[in-house]
Amino acid sequence: MEAVRDHAELLAIRYRAQFGSEISTDNAREIVSPEYAASKENRTRFSAATQKPAGMLSDYLFEQALRNPDLDRRLIVSMTAGGTGAGKTTAIHANGDLCQSQFVFDSNFGSKRSSVQKIELAKAAGYQVHVIFVHREPLDALIRGVLPRAMSEGRVVDIDAHARMYRDAAENFGYLVRKYAHDPVVAFTAIDNTGFGRTPMPMPIEKATGIRYSTRELLPKLAEALDKEYAARRISTAVYRASLGATVAPVAGGRPVH
Repeated sequence: MEAVRDHAELLAIRYRAQFGSEISTDNAREIVSPEYAASKENRTRFSAATQKPAGMLSDYLFEQALRNPDLDRRLIVSMTAGGTGAGKTTAIHANGDLCQSQFVFDSNFGSKRSSVQKIELAKAAGYQVHVIFVHREPLDALIRGVLPRAMSEGRVVDIDAHARMYRDAAENFGYLVRKYAHDPVVAFTAIDNTGFGRTPMPMPIEKATGIRYSTRELLPKLAEALDKEYAARRISTAVYRASLGATVAPVAGGRPVH
């Protein structure tokens, strides 16, 4: 944390050179921790430890981007919302309209306070705000999004955090739509990205704002799906253990041991 505070601008220069105008905590991890970025195994090992410093750097990048607009572009900021593994990054790159934005803030919007703060900062700086909510059914997101990414890149999200993020992101998106319903400078889009091989489709806002998840109901299903992926040897022991986290939800038949 102190390293980010003391060397924020140097880290920001490195970030922009590598990732351009797309701001995300996941990208920021690569910059704040050389150890994290050194290998796939280290990304699995240090995912939790890099969360706060990476979040601090992404906040700094957001504020700096607001202060230094590209005058050849319209004053629009695009922000993503949605659960882990929902396909937000894919949706960003598939949406040509986002190229008109000054920058994209790739986030889950899992916190009401933080999301409102970001929107209000952008508004105060004279920007229009476009919030894009990407939805994917949580089990589909785990099996076809989170776990394959963990195996290919090393970046892990444990199932407890996955469940909480789906609960919070959906609830907060509905809250934001209601809060800014009559604000002419804040716009909302929802995209449905559930289904293997399916092209992401527009989702009616009223449907997106009605989505609700219970972590109590989700966790046993996620734990069972995780066990099946491990038993089928589609994920490694390191990814399995990191994905399980501290959750000890009972699963019929017990956990596989390899």
